[in-house]
Amino acid sequence: MLRRFLPLASIALLIAGCSEPSAKTNRAEIPEPTAEALMLVFPFDSYVLSDGETHVTYEAGDVLMRTCMREQGHDWEIVRTPKKFTDWRNRLHYGLIESEVADRFGYHVPSDIQSPPEVREVLSKIKTRQAALKKDEGQAAQKCRKVADGQLTRNAKAPFAPFNDFKSKTYAEAQREPAVRGAMAAWSACMRDKNFSYPTPIAAGEHSAWWANDKKEASEKEIATAKADVACKKKTGLVARWFGAEKSLEEETIRDNPEYFTKLKAANDRYLENARRVLREQ
Repeated sequence: MLRRFLPLASIALLIAGCSEPSAKTNRAEIPEPTAEALMLVFPFDSYVLSDGETHVTYEAGDVLMRTCMREQGHDWEIVRTPKKFTDWRNRLHYGLIESEVADRFGYHVPSDIQSPPEVREVLSKIKTRQAALKKDEGQAAQKCRKVADGQLTRNAKAPFAPFNDFKSKTYAEAQREPAVRGAMAAWSACMRDKNFSYPTPIAAGEHSAWWANDKKEASEKEIATAKADVACKKKTGLVARWFGAEKSLEEETIRDNPEYFTKLKAANDRYLENARRVLREQ
């Protein structure tokens, strides 16, 4: 969760023009996550839609969009989406943990590194369609998107801000757990042995030198630091301890707030069922 590491670009945000993958990234260069990265599955993940489920809701929105756009006198091409694939969303949760990623990118990881190939392909098709819209088509699409979203979220609304607050809180609290603090200190000592001085991996990733003058690519020193960062995480077992602490805190949070999490899951389930019904009835 380093501030420089961007989360998986959601399809909805892309439609709004708020996010896009790096144009300079050769997608063949993005390595698949390691087994360690894929094992980072949190209790809170059950209360948000997976990438595959998000694709279900997007395609359903497209179906509704086509009906609305035709009523406005425009055509609308549906982007058919794969529904089952591996979720990469947590691979950067603890910063860099994969040697190949550190070696290729340093801390300048591509914005779509948490997007599986299936997601990147869909996003590319959406961008192409969006770019081809004429002005009146774009205006109609914005109106129809609101209509489609309203239909999909009918009886499926729950406040998401508390969830984000809980996620930030457990992430921060986990770092204060004794086992994590000890592993963090061991990581820092390991880095010093390699001639790098940082108190935490977050400090290493946010070193101002990497981002001075809005640098787009990693320097040799940055890559060397990133590789040492990953090596020291492995040597000290930092990620395992950090993950264990955060997982326990999330489980505790869910137990302490049963009403909120029950409502949140119910809203997600209803949203997904609304989408699946649209696809069944198209």
